[in-house]
Amino acid sequence: MNRNCVAAFIQMYLLAIVYDVYRHPVEKRKSKKILNEALVKRVIPFIFKNRVWTMDESLWPISLVDFRELDTHLAAKLPKIHAGHQWQMIIYFYKEIKREQEDWRRLEELERNAMEAYHREMEL
Repeated sequence: MNRNCVAAFIQMYLLAIVYDVYRHPVEKRKSKKILNEALVKRVIPFIFKNRVWTMDESLWPISLVDFRELDTHLAAKLPKIHAGHQWQMIIYFYKEIKREQEDWRRLEELERNAMEAYHREMEL
């Protein structure tokens, strides 16, 4: 399993479970069970084990966009999975990454403002 497989699974999962309203109810139940089992036993553990503390999104096990979509679905439709230890640690990871990104942006803005002030002062 890798990042691309996880992204593909999440897209397929959301299409099959969330957006698919045309299949027969028996087929829906069977496919939901299989997909939810794969999500719980394969995908979430992969994401949990492969978290990497870096600002390079390409090294994360799933993109921020896929994380948000899946998190929204889990919170609304599968609260037990959403409340599970592994998913809660994944949520914590993405919240901390987002906080760190915001801190970096603020720091860069402060540095830019300081450099602009310095250059304006030097021109006088």
